[in-house]
Order: sequence, then structure tokens, then C-alpha cells
Amino acid sequence: MTFNELKEIAKKIAMDDDRVERLYIEQLETQSMSSDVNFFNILYLVKDLSFDDTSLEFIQCFGDVLTMFENTENENVIEYKIIYENFTQGIFRIVLKKDAKVLRKLEEKYICVLNKDETQKAEEFFLLNLSC
Repeated sequence: MTFNELKEIAKKIAMDDDRVERLYIEQLETQSMSSDVNFFNILYLVKDLSFDDTSLEFIQCFGDVLTMFENTENENVIEYKIIYENFTQGIFRIVLKKDAKVLRKLEEKYICVLNKDETQKAEEFFLLNLSC
């Protein structure tokens, strides 16, 4: 799967789910849009964390899951680490939009792929490396 394909799958998921307000993906400096993805990091900012089985459906859209670990250390962030059958690895974070400040500790730099709330100012997330 290329980075561009990954982005389009993640974007479709976000568009189809009313709870998702923003979608971010980490693009490594060594990745171009057409390069194959061996590791990816996706962040969904949502209205509420009632994701139950939907989280698993999100994860399965990117391939057949070999191993999956929930790594939730904070009640405001749901985090899954996944290894797919083709050995691609991924991290999914689902975060309440109102609690985005918990992301300040993250070292990753995400790019905004989708912002459903076009009326909101981009400056709100500059401090988090989540501008959109």
C-alpha cells in the first residue's frame, strides 16, 4: 500500500463516520506520496469516544490483522498498535477533539488530511503540530 492509498482509505473512513471531525496522518520525511508504507500513524479527532466495534472496522480497512494491542494509557485517548499479515505496522489514535491538549506530549508531526469543521480556526492546533 502506498502512502497515497493509505491516506485515501483513512479519508473515506473519516467521511463516512459522523463522529470524526479531523483526520491526521504522520508523513515521515522519507515518505513520498507514492512510496510503499511499512509503518503508519493515524490520528482521528472525534466528537465522542463511543467507538466500540467501529475501531476494529477502521483497523481492518487497511489489511488483514496479524496482531493487535490496545495501548490506552489515558482515558481521553484510545490507541491501538497493529501488525498486519504483510508485516506493515500501524498506530491508530482516537482522541476526543475537546481533549486534544493531551497530544502535546507526542513527538510525531502529523499532517491534516481532512477537517470537517471549516469554520474553526487553524491556529487552535498549531501548538500540537496538528495544524489544519
